[in-house]
Amino acid sequence: MKKEFKKYAVDFESLKENEYWIEVYEFYKTHIEEIVPLIDRVEKKYGMDFETAKDSILYEITNGHIGKGHRENLFSKRRNFWTLKYISFLLISLFSGFLNFIFTHFLKSRKYDVLYEEMWEERSWFSRFYKYIDSEISEKNRAILFDHPAPAKPFWKEKINGWSGDSVNRRYGAFLFEWREVLKVFWKEALFFWKLWKSSKETNLTYIYLRFLRKVLLYKTQVQKVEAKNLIMAGDYYWNPVKYFQFKKRIRNIVLIQHNIKDDLINRTFIYCDFYFTHSEDSNSKVEGVGRAKLISVGSFQLIPFLEKTKLEYDILFINQTVHDNLKQGASLLLDQEKLIEEHEILLQNFQRYISERDIKAIYVAKPGYVEKEPFLSAKEILGEKIEFVGAYGSNMFQLVQKSKLILNMYSSVGREAYGLDKRVLWINYNECCSIFKQDVDKEELHTLLENGYGTFRDRVDLLLSDSDEVDIHFQNLKREYMNIEDNPAKILKTYLK
Repeated sequence: MKKEFKKYAVDFESLKENEYWIEVYEFYKTHIEEIVPLIDRVEKKYGMDFETAKDSILYEITNGHIGKGHRENLFSKRRNFWTLKYISFLLISLFSGFLNFIFTHFLKSRKYDVLYEEMWEERSWFSRFYKYIDSEISEKNRAILFDHPAPAKPFWKEKINGWSGDSVNRRYGAFLFEWREVLKVFWKEALFFWKLWKSSKETNLTYIYLRFLRKVLLYKTQVQKVEAKNLIMAGDYYWNPVKYFQFKKRIRNIVLIQHNIKDDLINRTFIYCDFYFTHSEDSNSKVEGVGRAKLISVGSFQLIPFLEKTKLEYDILFINQTVHDNLKQGASLLLDQEKLIEEHEILLQNFQRYISERDIKAIYVAKPGYVEKEPFLSAKEILGEKIEFVGAYGSNMFQLVQKSKLILNMYSSVGREAYGLDKRVLWINYNECCSIFKQDVDKEELHTLLENGYGTFRDRVDLLLSDSDEVDIHFQNLKREYMNIEDNPAKILKTYLK
């Protein structure tokens, strides 16, 4: 990066060997002369501090560079087309602002102590995360903020699975932009298309800036006529610098909960908030560009109802693997899926032989949507009637994990969460077929298998089912590293609410 642009450099230590980030940052450095004016403009025109402005543009570049179907837009040379799209967006936004003015004229402003952000009425985040927090803060004035970044049905329905209190529906925010913000953006940006056109010879700056402007309008609309002391969100990967900047105008304290394993680049970068409750110190070391967020390691909130020990019912729980899905999308582009399927079949054969030689009780578990498709059907045929086959998801899955001694797994994140319930997990990475899934099981360890022979499988399973202090200590260390839940995370979170 040229000396005069050193101020704009980015140093993400944990991503130095990430092939996707290397591509993104090379793009950023190559086009820094054209990108810097955008960062400076965002800082000046929208009142952001420098770091937030820089990260806002970098976030759009990152998503455009590795997002499905977006890369060709980022490199599009059709300057006239994108200029027309830019002008059209501003004009359509004006019209949407007019409709917003009419529609929201009748809406009352509402204030709450706590908002839970929700995007789906079924399989809601409330039923999986928030209900445990809600039981700790029942004295506060709470509501659901129902929104989505894209036009998503239902627009008006507000019934959330597991929630019976107030709902603030802002799903219209994806297409009826807050009228005051529309006027501000139009006044600032109506004539900027010419500079974007001139600067888009090598890369499509118009596309990058359009993504930014849409977020400015979207997020301001999602908090239209609502204020809160606190907002809690379990979809951490939906947060970014622009969303944080706009929401902070109406909400004092923004609290995020880690949802899944920090694996994909999109889920590891530019997550802005005030407090971020993560799974572990390992998770903390993998997130980059989080502004001034305070990271607090507490484990997974989904494990809260299962922290108490219960009577074991199963020796082994075998987690269904989605080996027949199209896994070569997004972060799995480098996956050799044919190899994965072959090694999965070997695992089934090894397991079938093991249960025929041992007097054990086992269960095979898949998400409900997979019980009528492969590989569940093949597993049922190969393993026969000696074990149970069930469909389970969310809390039902963790209930079965709680009742099992050993979890047999290839790449499901449930294996990581099982550490938090003091379970032994055997990760199968035969011939490194699963290395792309980044579960830190790429070398032979007590909890991993790379060699696919039956004898090795039998001896390792026998050991992990035995009463062994060595095994206990090994998995206690894994729990501390990857899912260090000790106390109830909901009780800890409560102390950070204003």
